Amino acid sequence: MSKQYKTILVPVDGSDASLKALDRAIELAKFYTSKLVIAHVIDVRSYSLAIAYREPLEEYAEDNAKKILADAEQKAKDAGITDVATLKKEGSPRSVIAKKIAPEVNADLIVMGATGYGMVERMFVGSVSESTVRHSTCDIMIVR
Repeated sequence: MSKQYKTILVPVDGSDASLKALDRAIELAKFYTSKLVIAHVIDVRSYSLAIAYREPLEEYAEDNAKKILADAEQKAKDAGITDVATLKKEGSPRSVIAKKIAPEVNADLIVMGATGYGMVERMFVGSVSESTVRHSTCDIMIVR
């Protein structure tokens, strides 16, 4: 028996890996006629390291998130996805994706890239995709 995915969540950060995951999520959303939720997490922890530049960094991160989400949403719509939503959160992507966003949108599948922009963090604490796999209660597809 094949599972029917009703809501597919795809986190994007603008990296090549997340854009490949977006492409796969679009394919799956078309196949299953699923709702597609495109999410971006602004990693606010980086602001604490640069107090003097906090405001410009926050503004840049906000503008960047809006652009990433708008571009991803347009790509999904251009591909024929009619039920698409975007979502922006702040926090650590390692915990926010699986513990907050996925339950909030009632995702039954998360499609994400194997690597993103968190390469330095991955060396010390593990990747966002690894953490999502450990903490998620729904199916996950990792796109290479």
